Amino acid sequence: MISPEGYYPFSALLTDALEDTLYSEAEDYLVANSRSPATFFTDRRDDVVLDWVFDYCGQEMFVCNGEGSIHRIDSKVLDDNRYSVDLTSKMLAGDKAVIVPENIRRDFKFCEPLQTDDVDPFNALVDKHSRAQDPDAQAEFDSLIRDHLRELAETDGFTRPPIFFEPYTGKIDLRLFRYLYESDAIKRVRMDSREIVRLGNELQQVEGWTVAISASLIGESWKVYATRRSTKHKKKLESLLLDKKPSMGRPRKQDLAVKTFHEMYPDGLGNSTWVEAAYRIGKKTGEPIHPITLKRGLRTEQGKA
Repeated sequence: MISPEGYYPFSALLTDALEDTLYSEAEDYLVANSRSPATFFTDRRDDVVLDWVFDYCGQEMFVCNGEGSIHRIDSKVLDDNRYSVDLTSKMLAGDKAVIVPENIRRDFKFCEPLQTDDVDPFNALVDKHSRAQDPDAQAEFDSLIRDHLRELAETDGFTRPPIFFEPYTGKIDLRLFRYLYESDAIKRVRMDSREIVRLGNELQQVEGWTVAISASLIGESWKVYATRRSTKHKKKLESLLLDKKPSMGRPRKQDLAVKTFHEMYPDGLGNSTWVEAAYRIGKKTGEPIHPITLKRGLRTEQGKA
């Protein structure tokens, strides 16, 4: 966690954030922004906190070694290139699941992927809520649903760990990248695999270096920033909730995804994976879609046929 004078280690900044109230604020944000466990396929509290810390840092970051060498690096290289733990888990990807070695999962702080045991109880509660006539019973199920979402929000680890960077050590770490590349899994989990390989190769020259930001960029205390950031998210969330009234039936996005799937895959999935199909459909429609949402929509359509 050592960095040259005038620079502040990223890991120290992350530690500052975690020692503040940001963990509980991230949990509150996730629960308030969640309609189902699907939220936790792409976000856990560690992911939210990391996103907020990257936002605090801005785009300009640096890598430093123990000999005093310093190089500027675009924060997007570290922040935007993530590995989706849940979207490549067995539950969603089937037989083509990517199995990352345990030591890499541990060091990169992977979360445990959601399983059917996490999703089925929630669906059962929602079903009971929809059939309850008594307002008190509905309120009780509302509370149970929130408790279930809160439990998911409190789980540790990243569902989107950075591919080139281990945040808690604050160093460039290419072990996850190398595993995905050498096992040929990178083509299955990232549509931009060529760009990922190019970046990984370039970063080899700074592997093990410490990620830092200029100390001059820290113009406000973390406490002040965290409060402002949290308030910003709450206001955004409140505006979204005002615009989105609960609706019955399948959401329009799911219907659009099913329609687009049939257009793009008239003969079925073929040799593609659900992750690839969901990614391509999201690119075409302009609305990101989870593989599990796509599969659920297709099953619902078949049930009505």
